[in-house]
Amino acid sequence: MTVLAEDRYVGSAMANSILSTAALRTVELAHQDAQPTLMQRAGRAAADLVEKFQLPDGPILVMAGPGNNGGDGLVLATELRQRGRQVVVAFLGDEQRLPPDAAAAMAAWRQLGGELVTEFSTGDWALAVDALFGIGLTRAPSGIAADWINRFNAMTCRRLALDIPSGIDADTGRVLGYHLEARFDDAGRPRSLWPTAFGNARLSRLPSRRGWATADAR
Repeated sequence: MTVLAEDRYVGSAMANSILSTAALRTVELAHQDAQPTLMQRAGRAAADLVEKFQLPDGPILVMAGPGNNGGDGLVLATELRQRGRQVVVAFLGDEQRLPPDAAAAMAAWRQLGGELVTEFSTGDWALAVDALFGIGLTRAPSGIAADWINRFNAMTCRRLALDIPSGIDADTGRVLGYHLEARFDDAGRPRSLWPTAFGNARLSRLPSRRGWATADAR
């Protein structure tokens, strides 16, 4: 079993690299037995970041998808709930078909008394988090996913994306139809922050995605 120290990167050189999705999968595979898992580390690091936002009182929405990006969101939701925040998880997928680490994250959320919703409003959130698709998305979001992305874009609260914003190709940076949109305040400061838990090497111990710096994502 590989044990990764909480204050160590996967590798200092790797953390400063920009890799393709295939190369990132290789990195993840090489550390699949790490404890804590990469997913746990990403979710906890994201929770630490959220605490620094000094958010107003009010619930936090986490949109969790059917894969490992959704698992990151579930770990984040569990961490924030344990730290006293009110968290609502909107889950898009089938609990019975989650990958192993994401299934474990779902079990931890359920054990804590967490519930899942399939409907949510666009107002009255202290923070909204995108954990729908991450780097695994290769086609345009449609149906409920597209509707949720549109709702997310309509929100006026602070917004956060784990990994890469849903709707962006992680290799090319190309917009795949419906996608999350960044928003800025009157002074030109960003009111949307992404990528975070996997994107920031210090938080995730993983390198940057090539798609962040190319095409529509620039």
